[in-house]
Amino acid sequence: METQTSELNILKPKDFKSFLQEELLKRCRKNPSYSLRSFAKYLGIGHSALTEMLNGKRSITKKSIEKLGLTLSLNMTEIE
Repeated sequence: METQTSELNILKPKDFKSFLQEELLKRCRKNPSYSLRSFAKYLGIGHSALTEMLNGKRSITKKSIEKLGLTLSLNMTEIE
């Protein structure tokens, strides 16, 4: 059975947006006091930028996917 990240082509912005949403949800379930602001800080981006990405109001570029993917410990094969 393959992991969820390998089933997605994470390089597609729509799939990466879903990946980010799932990752945030997973972290919030693990730690109820974890917040979107905490996740944004971990990712090294502003909370408003993350909110806009998750709401589809800000495009997710290939460069953003690579940077955030590496921060989330994805390897380049999963990102590409």
